[in-house]
Amino acid sequence: MPCPRWTTAEQGRPLVLGVRAEDLSVEHRGDAVLPGEIYAYEPLGDRTIVDVKVGTETVKVKARPTVVGTPGETVGVSVDLDRAHLFDAHTGRALSAAGR
Repeated sequence: MPCPRWTTAEQGRPLVLGVRAEDLSVEHRGDAVLPGEIYAYEPLGDRTIVDVKVGTETVKVKARPTVVGTPGETVGVSVDLDRAHLFDAHTGRALSAAGR
């Protein structure tokens, strides 16, 4: 995944990505795309929550009410990197963003 705005990210360093459900998309928008599989699909009227298995983790994606999916379907989870946070996997410390 590209890390252009994090000045303290070192190549090959284990990192943890922190991102909110509204900053993820299954509608092909965002800076980076993670391959995943729909685990659950919850239409909630004004929005849809899509649980997607990405690697060994399950992430919740907040989507428009018109988004549809089927458990087992392969999707790409787009990440808005401008809204994401990176943390050192060993220390848990947040990495500095460029210009901060």
